[in-house]
Amino acid sequence: MNAGPAYKLGRYATLTLGLVASLVSCDRRPADGPAPVGAAISARSAPASELLAGGDTHSYRLELKSADYVELRVEHHGIDVAVALLAPDGEPLFTVAFREPGSVTIAHIARTPGGHLLRISSIDKPPSSGTYAIRINALRRSGPQDSARVEGWRAFTVAEALYVDWRADTTRDDDRVDQALARLQMGQAYHALGRVDDALRQLLDAQRVNSGLDPDLACAGLNAIARVQLDLGASAKARDAAERAQRLATTTRNQACEAEALNVGGDLALYGGHVRESIAPFSKAASISERLGDRRGHARALLNLGYAHADLGDTDESERLYTSALALWRSVGNVRGEAQSLTGLGQLLGMTGQDRDALDRYEQARLLFERLGDRIGLASVLGSIGIRRSRSGDLISAVDYIRKAADLFKTIKNQNGEAAARLNLAICLAAQNRHVEALEEDVQALSISRAITDRKLEARALHAMGQTYAALGAHTDAQKFLEESSTLAQTVGDPRGQGYALDALARLLHERGHDREALTRLETALQVSRASKERFLESQILYDLATAQTTVGELDAALKSVNQSLELVEGLRTAVASLDFRASLVASMRDRYELQVDLLMRLREPRLAESRVALAFEASERARARSFLDALAQARSGIREGVAPDVLRREAAVRRALDVAAQRLTLQADASGREAAELNAELDRQLAAYRDIETQIRTLSPRYASLMEPRPLTVAQIQQLIGDDRTVILEYFLGKNHSYIWAVTRSNITGHVLPPRDEIERCVQRYRDALTTAARLDAVGTASAMRSVGGLTGPKRRAQLERLARDVAHTVLEPIAQYLNRPRVVVVADGILQQLPFAAIPDPTCCPSTASIAPMITAHEMISLPSASTLSLLGVDVSESDDARFGSERARATVEAAPSTRGETQSTAAVRMPRLTRTGREARDIAAVASPTDVVLGFDASRAAAANVNFANYRIVHFAAHGIMDDRHPELSGIVLSLFNRNGESQDGFLRLHDIHNLNIPADLVVLSACSTALGTEVVGEGLIGLVRGFMYAGAASVVASLWPVDDEATSELMARFYRQMFVRHLTPPAALRAAQLEMVRDNRWSEPFYWASFTIQGRWN
Repeated sequence: MNAGPAYKLGRYATLTLGLVASLVSCDRRPADGPAPVGAAISARSAPASELLAGGDTHSYRLELKSADYVELRVEHHGIDVAVALLAPDGEPLFTVAFREPGSVTIAHIARTPGGHLLRISSIDKPPSSGTYAIRINALRRSGPQDSARVEGWRAFTVAEALYVDWRADTTRDDDRVDQALARLQMGQAYHALGRVDDALRQLLDAQRVNSGLDPDLACAGLNAIARVQLDLGASAKARDAAERAQRLATTTRNQACEAEALNVGGDLALYGGHVRESIAPFSKAASISERLGDRRGHARALLNLGYAHADLGDTDESERLYTSALALWRSVGNVRGEAQSLTGLGQLLGMTGQDRDALDRYEQARLLFERLGDRIGLASVLGSIGIRRSRSGDLISAVDYIRKAADLFKTIKNQNGEAAARLNLAICLAAQNRHVEALEEDVQALSISRAITDRKLEARALHAMGQTYAALGAHTDAQKFLEESSTLAQTVGDPRGQGYALDALARLLHERGHDREALTRLETALQVSRASKERFLESQILYDLATAQTTVGELDAALKSVNQSLELVEGLRTAVASLDFRASLVASMRDRYELQVDLLMRLREPRLAESRVALAFEASERARARSFLDALAQARSGIREGVAPDVLRREAAVRRALDVAAQRLTLQADASGREAAELNAELDRQLAAYRDIETQIRTLSPRYASLMEPRPLTVAQIQQLIGDDRTVILEYFLGKNHSYIWAVTRSNITGHVLPPRDEIERCVQRYRDALTTAARLDAVGTASAMRSVGGLTGPKRRAQLERLARDVAHTVLEPIAQYLNRPRVVVVADGILQQLPFAAIPDPTCCPSTASIAPMITAHEMISLPSASTLSLLGVDVSESDDARFGSERARATVEAAPSTRGETQSTAAVRMPRLTRTGREARDIAAVASPTDVVLGFDASRAAAANVNFANYRIVHFAAHGIMDDRHPELSGIVLSLFNRNGESQDGFLRLHDIHNLNIPADLVVLSACSTALGTEVVGEGLIGLVRGFMYAGAASVVASLWPVDDEATSELMARFYRQMFVRHLTPPAALRAAQLEMVRDNRWSEPFYWASFTIQGRWN
């Protein structure tokens, strides 16, 4: 579990790897005497090969930009050389001497731009001579891994050079100890860099050279060999070396070496799954090191004890040990130990559900491991980051991190690490229903764990295989593997492993109908999980317990269990800074919310009926749009204020890089498979960087620490916000077995059962398909062609549409028809209902089956909300007469309309959109009634113009343009503005969602007169993530947007009527939209719902 021991050897103690690395970075000696400058070399140059005489120096010019990474390969034969690099101002950056013939690699990252000087000098004196060749292996912009390469190569290079110096100066037998020490140091350097085969070769050579000479050095070498063999999975050889080291230390009374041998022995027990047996040697090692004043040895022992107590589930003691070890490592300047302690703390914090703090520790550790070039530590922390991301539901990112960890462990031949990573990879693959791939990883992990006799790891591999077989339907095999896993985990003292195995076994028994046996297993699993203090596991077991209790009819007990499960989830959720992680976490808990709502609605005793209905409604609120609620609260608090300028500059740079990556992918839509994969991979990297910097801003914000987590509102609070008797809120919750609807007025609440989710989805989808037939025309179709199909004027088509509409009304509205006697209906939809135009659905109070349908807008204003709780945070009521934006020059609207040719094929095949010929007229019609109005048309309606508008001066912001939806990357959804400037030059015209998030638009209303702007990516527990929420986040109180691709001319007509109703009749936006849509209904040309029902208003109505 540790790389490279530090040991106390008197005169040898100063020659540690840390000091070797510092010799490189601190070397400031210039080369002696001037040297003529030869030709410039570059990445494209042929290798420079020259004859070098003794005492001569050759120089080369090397042009580097700031932050360039250069990798040089130097070969020399027949003469010893020194290589130096000088900065443009002549300052020596490094000088390294090489006496061993062959080739060496040197890496450097430039700090200043300009002509650097590379010097090759002969160390030998005349008349000796030889040859050398120098070439540039790599010259490019430095990346995040390159700092680690530089540090690692420098450390190893100097260690190797020191060894050669010692060997050159050592000819007598009594100086062989120096040779052995040099070999030992090189072995440790190789081990730190993950080159375990080279490390073992050097360490064995050290033992051979030192044979019979220095027992202290021999003891240190045996301990180092034991660690390398442990990483190679050779447990028997590792144990033999460790036991020999301990015997030798006892014989020579070298307590420092004895402590290190005890640490290795404890590691052997820990790796073998004998966690409790590891406590004694670790504790004795800690006691010896503390008594000797050996802070390094003491820190290592405390770190190992932290690992052991964490595995035993003693999180409090583990945290104390990790924290103490971290302080000791920092006191002696041991960066590797510091990084290992941070990794341990991260794992501990993750086990207890504190993901935000866990990821922070991992990120600190990752940077340190990269700086050191420590591939073992880096692989470990990458795997840990992947685990945390998987726990929060970010499976794509998790697979990427864990696969990198597994590959890195395999490269460095660390079998224990590889097996653990493959198990975690299998879990993530299974969560994506890639079970066959998962089983392949499980089998490899089990094979490795048995080969290296790691019983704890073997238990977890058995558990993973049981889970995978269960998913594949092989229940008998699944039960066998899970039983074996539970028994073995208990034997080796792994409560977490035992808890997970028991829970999986109970779920399998429940699925096979053995509910009483499942309950018994779950009660045991719950006790084990509470002993391990892992909240995620405990929450899962409580949910599974509630499910089994529900099946056997113990409904009150089931409600208690699921409530406890969700209380733990709430604690986990608020510990995560990333809004994406929060959304993923709530999504992964959807089944628990469903069960809670179901139980509350089923347990409605007469005397508790209304209170249980209210509790069920509040549970529904907790299950929806929580991250959006968090985002609104943070946006309103000025989360960026007080964040360091350099962080905000990095954010701006990341956003620019994201735009460039998105633009490249858009403009190269016809790229080959390989090119497209590379472009998508680059885009994914930039999106990950964007999400990470946004999380960092929230974490670093002074306001974030004091920001109260917004809680979903209670029924009483929502009723207070409703404010009048003219409004009813309809909230839907779709479930696997039952769905529900609640009607909330200022004074009452009622709830009703609806059909299961699947049935509602089929009903709504049939109606929507019939309604939006025109939307599926080819994108280059004309407006007239769309009307000819979209009108649906034939008697059969109209009858079909009315029948499907009635089916929808019967399914989702009739149960609460008695509450539809209010003029304003606010819909909080769920699932596919978010795509339903409620305004066009027949009103069940006034459409008997034999009469023509009367749509809901006949008698109601229709408004939508992501959740009822967002009412408390959406915008500000600025419609009072004393608002600064009324009665002054600032009281105006702004209209942005992209050029009418913006949808034509303009520069590449990737940008093809139907021409919208009416946007100019639409803008002018609005300006005619909404004076004063600022209108930006044509080429002036650019992305840059939108970014520079002071939207605080406007009540209404109107975009007449195309909308684009990106289901894979929701952040890249947006509005297409002008793709060309007035000179005909192409420009980025995409105003993307991440751009919108960074606008300040405190407007009453934003109108998105574009296609499908009300849609977005469906995220379970969050709803539709798209443009509407982006503008709400930016400050808009309400947003008008469309549910499907709209007809250009019909939209222009609707918008003109909408603005006349607002500015001539002075109606509120919801009332104005209703009046405009009713006008369209009465106009035979536009009467079909396809033309007018797409546009909805979301947000505040008052």
